[in-house]
Amino acid sequence: ISLFLAITALRLRPAASQPVPSKSEIIRIGHFTFAPDKLLLEINQQTKTLTFRETKLLRYLAIHSNQILKREDIQQHVWQEEGIIVGRSLDVFISRLRKTLKTDPRVAIKNIHGVGYRLEVKDLPKN
Repeated sequence: ISLFLAITALRLRPAASQPVPSKSEIIRIGHFTFAPDKLLLEINQQTKTLTFRETKLLRYLAIHSNQILKREDIQQHVWQEEGIIVGRSLDVFISRLRKTLKTDPRVAIKNIHGVGYRLEVKDLPKN
């Protein structure tokens, strides 16, 4: 019964306040143009439609680019509304995003052993 109450409490707790994307939010990630509200990632006139969860994860990583993010913090932000986090889900979504982002060599999701991940975005050369 206590496990049931704990899961119920997690599901009923109010969501932590997160920045809400504006309808026209555009995030630059290296050479990518990312439109979270449309679930779209574009580079060189090639557009990739992301899933809701991929979009949420990429947005969180992009907002905190070049920062080390703890695995637990990422999981809480991306999966918090479900109340239960499946252990390897984060790894699966990171793998999917890595495949998508490999088009731009300036962008990479790095594993920080024992801690979490970092979205590395190298500066674009100035013309």
